[in-house]
Amino acid sequence: MSSRYFLLSRGFLKQLFFVLLFLLVVLLGSIYGLKMYTLHGKSTPLPNFKGLSFDSVQAYCESNHLKWVLIDSVYVADLEPHSVIEHVPDSGFQVKKNRTVYFTINSAEPDQIVMPNLIDLSFRQAKAVLERQNLVVGTITYQPDLAVGTVLKQFWKEEEITPGDAIPSGATIDLVLGSGLSNESIPVPDFVGLKLEEVQELTDRLYLRLGLVHEDSIFEENPTDSIFAFTWKQFPEAIDGKLIRLGSSIDIWLTTDSLKLPVDTINQAILDSINGEAFYQDVVESPETNP
Repeated sequence: MSSRYFLLSRGFLKQLFFVLLFLLVVLLGSIYGLKMYTLHGKSTPLPNFKGLSFDSVQAYCESNHLKWVLIDSVYVADLEPHSVIEHVPDSGFQVKKNRTVYFTINSAEPDQIVMPNLIDLSFRQAKAVLERQNLVVGTITYQPDLAVGTVLKQFWKEEEITPGDAIPSGATIDLVLGSGLSNESIPVPDFVGLKLEEVQELTDRLYLRLGLVHEDSIFEENPTDSIFAFTWKQFPEAIDGKLIRLGSSIDIWLTTDSLKLPVDTINQAILDSINGEAFYQDVVESPETNP
């Protein structure tokens, strides 16, 4: 039998029909199965979850056959803890069954960061440092000081904060800046006999600035002796009638050698003022001493 008669034979045509029918069934089945798998035409717009509690978002995803993944948490003070900040896909995006939605939520507590050292920086520099550390510039006040516009003190929650302390991200930092020398003058206080901590406290209260601190060479051999050191010399000196403008600095010399301490030069009024206000009122507030 020739090939022509074979191709036109009833048996061959019958087999060809069944083969084509099989291929058609497979093709239609594949298309239908693919539609079923991809849920073709069965999508819904994703709602706006921003600001909602994450618990309610989880419940919605479960009831609508959506998967969810928590990818990050950040702290935003104005939002409720564990509320949704953003999600991907965004609201309005058409999603299908078993689609995964990725969430970023608001943490219950802010991250802790290390407080930077802003002392002696200009206001512009201090502001840039605070912004880089995700901190906020708060109240700005001024204090008489030779360093105009320079940060003298840094506060958090009305308490002076030390560089290196842990502080919440987003915290508000208040700054005290130098306003230049004041036209107001006071008698030069006598620091002789006072320890370094006492001098620092008194200069702060009198709106003066502690300048250079000179230590005896003996401290290089015995550094621990410095905790017992006291002031034996200062510049400018506390001479009767000598005045100093608010914001000025005073240099001091420290020692542990009591023989260097001048006799009859310790101002007892200043020593008493460490625990009281008498000296501050007499020196700063008395109209007789302020020109």
